[in-house]
Amino acid sequence: MDNEKETWFKWDYVCPTCDSHIIMTIKSNGHKHSEVCPKCYQPLTLMSVVDATINPTTKKEEIMDISTEYNPDLIVTYKEITDGSTEYITAKVNEVEWKLREYRQLRGKMIENNNKLATLESIIISAYENSNDQDTLTSIADLFNIELTKQIEFTATIEVNGIMRVPLNEGFDLETMLSDELSVSSYGNDVDILDYSIFEVSGSY
Repeated sequence: MDNEKETWFKWDYVCPTCDSHIIMTIKSNGHKHSEVCPKCYQPLTLMSVVDATINPTTKKEEIMDISTEYNPDLIVTYKEITDGSTEYITAKVNEVEWKLREYRQLRGKMIENNNKLATLESIIISAYENSNDQDTLTSIADLFNIELTKQIEFTATIEVNGIMRVPLNEGFDLETMLSDELSVSSYGNDVDILDYSIFEVSGSY
């Protein structure tokens, strides 16, 4: 059936022979329809005829279009979290869109500035040691919170004195035990320990 409104009728019959109750819903087209019982093939008795016009239906695609129709003045409520505090804000759709647009622009600008800052830091650090104007470079670095540092490799000798417990009833290897128990680490973020060795081990047996 198409979506144009068409006239339909519901015909209510009863069969006097077998007592069947038969209902026919038929579109009005001016043609006669059968009034014979499909069970016993005897003439039916008409009880009533009522209008049963079926209204046009809405396609699924049309329903989706209506439900997603853009309305810039629609009032919505959204959650905003700032410094761990939650706030529920009510605003129009176009106001939320404006905030999202500002956020995207600010985020894009922040990423761009961070990339420029990383490039500036690399330029200053590369030029600093051989520059004749280190004071100016230092001022620029201070302005942008750039730490004037570089990485160097180092080797250090550490002498360790201590007391350890060893078994009385079996042999032991002091160097192996110290290698298993001792470690070298740094407390801050400026020193990274890449490797260490233990040698010249001695003990009072």
